Amino acid sequence: MRINDLTLHRGRYEAWTDGARVSLTFMEFQLLDYLAKNPGRALSRRQIVDELHSGSQSISDRSVDVLVAGLRKKLGCDGNKIQAVPSVGYKFTAAEWDAGSTEMSRSEPARLVYRRSPAVNSGEEY
Repeated sequence: MRINDLTLHRGRYEAWTDGARVSLTFMEFQLLDYLAKNPGRALSRRQIVDELHSGSQSISDRSVDVLVAGLRKKLGCDGNKIQAVPSVGYKFTAAEWDAGSTEMSRSEPARLVYRRSPAVNSGEEY
C-alpha cells in the first residue's frame, strides 16, 4: 500500500517513508496497516485493541495511545497523518472518503496502491 511518501509492504512487515525504511515493531506495523486501510474513519480504541489483539498478548486501551505516540515519532512528518479523535480514538487522514461517491476525495494528493509481497507475487498492482 502506498499513500503519498508512505509505503507499506504487508508481506514483509516493512514501512518506508520518503524512501527510507522505518523500523517498526510488529504491533506498530499492524496499527499503521489497520489505520491506513480505514482512511478518514474514526476508530475507537476498543476497535483498535480488538484488531491488534493476538492470543498471546494482552493490550489495553491506553496501550493504543503509547503505540500511536511511538508510531508518530518513527514516521516523522508522515506521523501527522494519524490524528486523535477526542473521546473516541484515532483516524488516518491521508485520504478521506467522499460520502457522495465511491471515489476518493483528497485534501492532498494521495495515491493508494495495493501490492502483494514480492515473495508472493512479482509486485504487480491489483
